[in-house]
Amino acid sequence: GLPAGGITEADQWRLTSNVTLGNDLVSWLTANWERVDTDGFGKLGTGMSEASGVFSFPSTGVWKIEASAYFISTAANNYQGLEIHTTTDNSTYDNASHGFGSIHGSGAYSYVTPTFIFDVTNTSTHKVRFRVAVASGATAVTCYGDTGRNRTSFTFTKLGDT
Repeated sequence: GLPAGGITEADQWRLTSNVTLGNDLVSWLTANWERVDTDGFGKLGTGMSEASGVFSFPSTGVWKIEASAYFISTAANNYQGLEIHTTTDNSTYDNASHGFGSIHGSGAYSYVTPTFIFDVTNTSTHKVRFRVAVASGATAVTCYGDTGRNRTSFTFTKLGDT
């Protein structure tokens, strides 16, 4: 059920620098992470912890994971994707949610926003990480990061007890 006092955990992280994909099909987001720290950001509770792009939860419960990636390209590209991968055994990750976008010309952009509600029954084994992907043959696709505002960002909200 819901905690008596409402939501007890809310946290937000973002990429601080760009990831250029080029002809790479996929790229795990393993570096250049920061907890949002500008514009009056407010965190509830303990917050998430991150190591090499793997996020651990501070407590068990049902968590909403909201991801948003901002892509731009110098050419038309078939698709750009942002994936939420979860594990329940601290080993095998599955693609739990995948958002797709499409860029139709030079300088055009897309946002993709996959979400997933994750039942974290054990904080040692239930974790999440993220991956960006482009279509084969994609050229010069950039997933934008920024230290001053959320361009590619990730929000974690504990909805209630598991």
